[in-house]
Amino acid sequence: MTAAGISGIPYLQEIGAASYELIFIAQLGAFIRGRPHRIALGPSYLLAAALMVPVVTMAFAVSWAWGSPLLDSSEMVRYHGLVNAIGHVGLALAAFAWGRPQPHAPIRRSVSK
Repeated sequence: MTAAGISGIPYLQEIGAASYELIFIAQLGAFIRGRPHRIALGPSYLLAAALMVPVVTMAFAVSWAWGSPLLDSSEMVRYHGLVNAIGHVGLALAAFAWGRPQPHAPIRRSVSK
């Protein structure tokens, strides 16, 4: 939707940016309100930080979509794209790798005959 809006279809860029912002806010809220107990406290904080990153950086995209850009295009790549790639994805992957819960059941192994 956002790509179609950027390429010129009216209102899709605005709707797409606002929708993404709402989705990221909902994800963060679901994580915080869900109180995950299967992940350790340290990785939980790291995951919360990862979920906060796009909420903050989407403000730049929303302002860009609504015609009042806070940053120029090269700054958007740096502060929206790169920060999302490292902060959102990188921190989340680190949190999941660090906070992997113990399995509930042992792994079944096939018996070879």
